[in-house]
Amino acid sequence: MGSITTTLLDLPTELQLYIIQFLDYPSSVALLQTNRRFRTIVPIEPPTTGEQKLSYLLAMELWPK
Repeated sequence: MGSITTTLLDLPTELQLYIIQFLDYPSSVALLQTNRRFRTIVPIEPPTTGEQKLSYLLAMELWPK
């Protein structure tokens, strides 16, 4: 018996946007680099405070290679 696989791209835009809003900045950047669809719908707000910038840099340094 085969299994059914659903990806984020298979979901309606409203659900995609709902899920995307919970991503941190580095994850949002990574997602928008995956394909054209996400480049058009993923909202990006760059870090503005020192704390946000430090958090971003730390996340990028610890990002799996």
